[in-house]
Amino acid sequence: MINYVSRNGAVVVENERGDQLRGRDQLAAVGDEWDHLMKNRTESRDIGLFKISVADGGRDDDDLLTGPGRL
Repeated sequence: MINYVSRNGAVVVENERGDQLRGRDQLAAVGDEWDHLMKNRTESRDIGLFKISVADGGRDDDDLLTGPGRL
């Protein structure tokens, strides 16, 4: 799931400790850390919790409505 959320490492994600993970190598390490917990699980319909933070790019509301690519 972390590969999907991070777009295979293209988007920075954080683990449960708040460490930022970048790239495929760091994502693979997450799988290694959790392997002992996941290898004996049966398939389920678990849910995940995601928190997304978007930094303000310094644009005002008018730019969002009339900026490039907007009608």
